[in-house]
Amino acid sequence: MDQLLKETELFSDLTTTFTLVDALIVMGLSFVSALIIAWTYRQVHRGVSYSQEYVQTLVIMQVTIAVIMLVIGSNIARAFSLVGALSIVRFRTAMKSPKDLGFIFFAMAAGMAFGTRFFALGGMFTAIQCIYILLMHYTNFGSKKVVDKVLKVHLPRDIKSSVLEEQIEKIVNAFYLVSVDSVDEGLNEYVYIIEPKAKTDTEKIIDTVRGVNQGNKVFVLEGQQKVDL
Repeated sequence: MDQLLKETELFSDLTTTFTLVDALIVMGLSFVSALIIAWTYRQVHRGVSYSQEYVQTLVIMQVTIAVIMLVIGSNIARAFSLVGALSIVRFRTAMKSPKDLGFIFFAMAAGMAFGTRFFALGGMFTAIQCIYILLMHYTNFGSKKVVDKVLKVHLPRDIKSSVLEEQIEKIVNAFYLVSVDSVDEGLNEYVYIIEPKAKTDTEKIIDTVRGVNQGNKVFVLEGQQKVDL
């Protein structure tokens, strides 16, 4: 009986900075906040690299960080111990989009707020930040009216690139030669970054180039500023 009382007192000493109810509230609110952040990510994601595992990781990470902050509290020794323990962890997963990295920091900040028991701040931060993200998404904030495109042309070697560029210049505001490569016998591949004129569509670009390259391959990549490939 005495041994049981001692163990109970020891457990009590370890949780003097927070109660089990505090822990349940922190984990519950962090989980709800993480679900809102994950839902927002699903709504604004563009491209073909969507990952369910990444979305679930956002939720797991936020709740975990909240618990870590709860355990650390104001104890400096615990904080330094945590830094030492996490310094051996290496994350090698590459982020395909800067937005993915932004959502990681978003989840981390929210988890830290709930873990330090700033519940009102955590809830307000989650709600307002999600509103900002959705607002930028649906207003297409940051987009350009004229989007640069990538133009890839296969040109016979007996035709000078200057002839091709004279035709390209008629339909664009600006263009830049990126690379030249030999792709086949008698063919060179020219890659340009072009800024088409306002009323120039993709079909007109292709038709203009085909009038010079004798019907060889013409490739136009557009939309790269809106989606990740």
